[in-house]
Amino acid sequence: MVKYEYIIAGLGNIGSEYCKTRHNIGFMIIDELAKKYNLDFSKEQGKAFYTEWKYAGKFALLIKPTTFMNLSGQAILNHLNKNEGKSDEVIVIVDEYNFPLGRLHFKNGGSDGGHNGLKSIMDELNNSNFYKLRCGIDKNFNLGGLVDYVLGEFEENEQEKLEKMIKDGVKALEYIMKSGKQRAMSDINSAKIFEPITPIKITI
Repeated sequence: MVKYEYIIAGLGNIGSEYCKTRHNIGFMIIDELAKKYNLDFSKEQGKAFYTEWKYAGKFALLIKPTTFMNLSGQAILNHLNKNEGKSDEVIVIVDEYNFPLGRLHFKNGGSDGGHNGLKSIMDELNNSNFYKLRCGIDKNFNLGGLVDYVLGEFEENEQEKLEKMIKDGVKALEYIMKSGKQRAMSDINSAKIFEPITPIKITI
Protein backbone atom coordinates (compact mmCIF):
# COMPACT_ATOMS: atom_id res chain seq x y z
CA MET A 1 0.00 0.00 0.00
CA VAL A 2 1.36 3.41 -1.02
CA LYS A 3 1.85 5.85 1.84
CA TYR A 4 0.65 9.24 0.67
CA GLU A 5 2.53 12.30 1.83
CA TYR A 6 -0.60 14.39 1.33
CA ILE A 7 -4.28 14.05 0.60
CA ILE A 8 -5.09 17.05 -1.61
CA ALA A 9 -8.76 17.92 -2.00
CA GLY A 10 -10.09 20.44 -4.49
CA LEU A 11 -13.46 21.73 -3.31
CA GLY A 12 -16.39 22.45 -5.59
CA ASN A 13 -19.87 21.37 -6.61
CA ILE A 14 -20.39 18.50 -9.03
CA GLY A 15 -22.41 19.33 -12.16
CA SER A 16 -21.90 21.23 -15.40
CA GLU A 17 -23.97 24.16 -14.12
CA TYR A 18 -21.33 24.80 -11.43
CA CYS A 19 -18.09 24.12 -13.29
CA LYS A 20 -17.24 27.77 -14.05
CA THR A 21 -18.44 29.29 -10.78
CA ARG A 22 -16.24 31.00 -8.21
CA HIS A 23 -17.03 28.29 -5.63
CA ASN A 24 -15.39 25.74 -7.93
CA ILE A 25 -11.89 27.21 -8.04
CA GLY A 26 -10.69 24.16 -6.08
CA PHE A 27 -11.92 21.86 -8.85
CA MET A 28 -10.38 24.13 -11.51
CA ILE A 29 -6.92 24.00 -9.97
CA ILE A 30 -6.89 20.27 -9.25
CA ASP A 31 -8.23 19.59 -12.77
CA GLU A 32 -5.43 21.72 -14.25
CA LEU A 33 -2.91 19.74 -12.22
CA ALA A 34 -4.42 16.47 -13.50
CA LYS A 35 -4.29 17.77 -17.07
CA LYS A 36 -0.63 18.80 -16.74
CA TYR A 37 0.42 15.38 -15.45
CA ASN A 38 -2.03 13.31 -17.50
CA LEU A 39 -3.87 12.02 -14.41
CA ASP A 40 -7.26 10.34 -14.61
CA PHE A 41 -10.08 11.31 -12.24
CA SER A 42 -12.51 8.66 -13.57
CA LYS A 43 -12.27 6.39 -10.50
CA GLU A 44 -14.80 7.03 -7.75
CA GLN A 45 -14.76 5.81 -4.17
CA GLY A 46 -15.60 7.16 -0.73
CA LYS A 47 -17.82 9.93 -2.12
CA ALA A 48 -15.04 11.35 -4.29
CA PHE A 49 -13.31 11.02 -7.63
CA TYR A 50 -9.67 10.27 -6.97
CA THR A 51 -6.29 9.76 -8.59
CA GLU A 52 -2.65 9.42 -7.53
CA TRP A 53 0.10 11.95 -8.22
CA LYS A 54 3.81 11.31 -7.87
CA TYR A 55 6.05 14.37 -7.83
CA ALA A 56 9.51 15.13 -6.42
CA GLY A 57 9.73 11.55 -5.14
CA LYS A 58 6.53 11.86 -3.08
CA PHE A 59 3.02 10.51 -3.51
CA ALA A 60 -0.21 12.46 -3.06
CA LEU A 61 -3.81 11.31 -3.28
CA LEU A 62 -5.90 13.86 -5.18
CA ILE A 63 -9.65 13.91 -4.56
CA LYS A 64 -12.70 15.79 -5.81
CA PRO A 65 -15.70 15.24 -3.51
CA THR A 66 -18.86 14.11 -5.32
CA THR A 67 -21.03 15.48 -2.52
CA PHE A 68 -22.20 19.06 -2.65
CA MET A 69 -19.88 21.62 -1.08
CA ASN A 70 -21.54 21.56 2.33
CA LEU A 71 -20.83 17.82 2.72
CA SER A 72 -17.22 17.86 1.48
CA GLY A 73 -15.92 16.63 4.82
CA GLN A 74 -17.47 13.21 4.33
CA ALA A 75 -15.25 12.44 1.34
CA ILE A 76 -12.12 13.73 3.05
CA LEU A 77 -12.77 11.70 6.21
CA ASN A 78 -13.45 8.56 4.13
CA HIS A 79 -10.13 8.79 2.30
CA LEU A 80 -8.20 9.87 5.38
CA ASN A 81 -9.44 6.79 7.24
CA LYS A 82 -8.89 4.48 4.28
CA ASN A 83 -5.29 5.61 3.97
CA GLU A 84 -4.64 5.80 7.72
CA GLY A 85 -3.67 9.43 7.36
CA LYS A 86 -3.57 12.33 9.80
CA SER A 87 -5.49 15.57 9.48
CA ASP A 88 -2.30 17.63 9.05
CA GLU A 89 -1.59 15.65 5.86
CA VAL A 90 -4.73 17.11 4.28
CA ILE A 91 -4.52 20.10 1.93
CA VAL A 92 -7.80 21.68 0.87
CA ILE A 93 -7.99 24.01 -2.16
CA VAL A 94 -10.77 26.48 -1.50
CA ASP A 95 -12.21 29.81 -2.61
CA GLU A 96 -11.71 32.84 -0.35
CA TYR A 97 -13.79 35.99 -0.88
CA ASN A 98 -11.80 37.99 1.67
CA PHE A 99 -8.80 37.99 -0.69
CA PRO A 100 -8.49 39.90 -3.97
CA LEU A 101 -8.86 37.88 -7.14
CA GLY A 102 -5.70 35.89 -7.82
CA ARG A 103 -4.12 35.97 -4.37
CA LEU A 104 -3.09 32.59 -2.95
CA HIS A 105 -2.50 31.92 0.74
CA PHE A 106 -1.38 28.68 2.40
CA LYS A 107 -2.03 28.08 6.08
CA ASN A 108 -2.82 25.51 8.73
CA GLY A 109 -5.79 25.71 11.08
CA GLY A 110 -8.02 28.70 11.66
CA SER A 111 -11.78 29.08 11.45
CA ASP A 112 -14.08 28.10 8.61
CA GLY A 113 -14.60 31.79 7.79
CA GLY A 114 -18.25 31.12 6.94
CA HIS A 115 -17.30 28.62 4.23
CA ASN A 116 -19.64 25.62 4.27
CA GLY A 117 -17.07 23.27 2.75
CA LEU A 118 -14.51 24.06 5.43
CA LYS A 119 -17.17 23.82 8.13
CA SER A 120 -18.07 20.34 6.93
CA ILE A 121 -14.42 19.25 6.99
CA MET A 122 -13.92 20.60 10.51
CA ASP A 123 -17.09 18.88 11.71
CA GLU A 124 -16.12 15.52 10.17
CA LEU A 125 -12.47 15.60 11.30
CA ASN A 126 -13.43 17.12 14.64
CA ASN A 127 -10.51 19.55 14.38
CA SER A 128 -9.12 22.32 12.20
CA ASN A 129 -5.59 20.91 11.97
CA PHE A 130 -5.44 20.68 8.20
CA TYR A 131 -3.94 22.92 5.53
CA LYS A 132 -5.83 25.29 3.26
CA LEU A 133 -4.69 26.72 -0.05
CA ARG A 134 -7.02 29.71 -0.12
CA CYS A 135 -7.71 31.23 -3.52
CA GLY A 136 -8.90 34.82 -3.73
CA ILE A 137 -12.15 35.42 -5.61
CA ASP A 138 -12.69 39.04 -4.48
CA LYS A 139 -15.71 40.48 -2.68
CA ASN A 140 -17.78 42.20 -5.33
CA PHE A 141 -21.19 41.70 -3.77
CA ASN A 142 -23.57 43.61 -1.54
CA LEU A 143 -24.93 42.58 1.86
CA GLY A 144 -26.85 39.33 1.50
CA GLY A 145 -25.36 38.59 -1.92
CA LEU A 146 -22.68 36.07 -0.94
CA VAL A 147 -24.46 32.91 -2.12
CA ASP A 148 -25.32 34.30 -5.55
CA TYR A 149 -21.78 35.65 -5.86
CA VAL A 150 -19.90 32.42 -5.12
CA LEU A 151 -22.32 30.45 -7.30
CA GLY A 152 -21.89 32.95 -10.11
CA GLU A 153 -19.33 32.69 -12.88
CA PHE A 154 -16.19 34.79 -13.19
CA GLU A 155 -16.66 37.90 -15.32
CA GLU A 156 -14.98 38.37 -18.68
CA ASN A 157 -12.66 41.03 -17.27
CA GLU A 158 -11.51 38.59 -14.57
CA GLN A 159 -10.35 35.85 -16.94
CA GLU A 160 -6.67 36.86 -17.13
CA LYS A 161 -6.29 36.87 -13.34
CA LEU A 162 -8.33 33.67 -13.06
CA GLU A 163 -6.15 31.82 -15.54
CA LYS A 164 -3.01 33.00 -13.74
CA MET A 165 -4.43 31.93 -10.37
CA ILE A 166 -5.16 28.44 -11.70
CA LYS A 167 -1.59 28.09 -13.01
CA ASP A 168 -0.18 29.57 -9.79
CA GLY A 169 -2.30 27.09 -7.81
CA VAL A 170 -0.67 24.20 -9.66
CA LYS A 171 2.75 25.76 -9.05
CA ALA A 172 1.93 26.11 -5.35
CA LEU A 173 1.02 22.41 -5.06
CA GLU A 174 4.22 21.42 -6.85
CA TYR A 175 6.20 23.63 -4.49
CA ILE A 176 4.54 22.11 -1.41
CA MET A 177 5.44 18.61 -2.64
CA LYS A 178 9.01 19.63 -3.43
CA SER A 179 9.84 21.92 -0.50
CA GLY A 180 7.50 20.90 2.33
CA LYS A 181 4.64 22.69 4.04
CA GLN A 182 6.59 25.07 6.26
CA ARG A 183 8.81 26.58 3.58
CA ALA A 184 5.86 26.62 1.18
CA MET A 185 3.81 28.73 3.59
CA SER A 186 6.42 31.47 3.54
CA ASP A 187 7.13 31.43 -0.18
CA ILE A 188 3.53 31.05 -1.35
CA ASN A 189 2.18 33.72 0.99
CA SER A 190 4.87 36.20 -0.05
CA ALA A 191 4.15 35.34 -3.72
CA LYS A 192 7.90 34.69 -4.07
CA ILE A 193 7.37 31.71 -6.37
CA PHE A 194 4.91 33.39 -8.73
CA GLU A 195 5.52 35.58 -11.75
CA PRO A 196 3.71 38.93 -11.74
CA ILE A 197 1.20 39.66 -14.48
CA THR A 198 3.07 41.50 -17.22
CA PRO A 199 1.25 44.69 -18.20
CA ILE A 200 0.30 44.93 -21.86
CA LYS A 201 2.30 47.70 -23.50
CA ILE A 202 0.25 49.91 -25.79
CA THR A 203 2.15 51.84 -28.41
CA ILE A 204 0.66 54.77 -30.24
